[in-house]
Amino acid sequence: MSIGIREQKRRWTRAQVAATAMTLFRDRGFDGTTIDDIASAAAVSPRTVFRYFGTKEEILFATDEEHLGQFLTTIRHARPDPTLEGLAPALLDFARALEPQRDVLAVRTAVIGAHPRLLAREALVRRDWEDSLAHELDSSGGPLDGPPARLLAATALAVLMEAVRQWLATEHPPPLETVTRTCLDTAARVLTPA
Repeated sequence: MSIGIREQKRRWTRAQVAATAMTLFRDRGFDGTTIDDIASAAAVSPRTVFRYFGTKEEILFATDEEHLGQFLTTIRHARPDPTLEGLAPALLDFARALEPQRDVLAVRTAVIGAHPRLLAREALVRRDWEDSLAHELDSSGGPLDGPPARLLAATALAVLMEAVRQWLATEHPPPLETVTRTCLDTAARVLTPA
């Protein structure tokens, strides 16, 4: 389904504001950047910024809803076995999609690490991801439901988050897909010892 010109412009403006803000957060720090700074650098009014984002925190977490949608779409199309290895293809596909966003993820990680108050927001985002993935596994008609679906969702996302953490912590890392595959293999060994 195609989207109209107005919606394309709305999405472009929102993405432009978010990208500009991330650059400013990197260069000036989160606390050193105001909404007025973001508006000026993005060549829009502060009112336009507030049309898309209520706070600077919302800008920092702007891509989460989009990423979650992409991830769940991948899961739906893959219709994976309800195991960690069954989820691996979807996790690896998602890792490939995140690869070009390394700079944005690095800025976000640094900002959150420097501002403990943002850790609570990050925890809520992660909980939303776990809930959404568990619901997807629970409603797929497979054998998992309730707590087992939630446990698999939490485990899969923990593996993905650890892969991203390792990837960002390495100066010249291999592709995120490779790091994710290594983390999946490690998790499989730890969770199912010989």
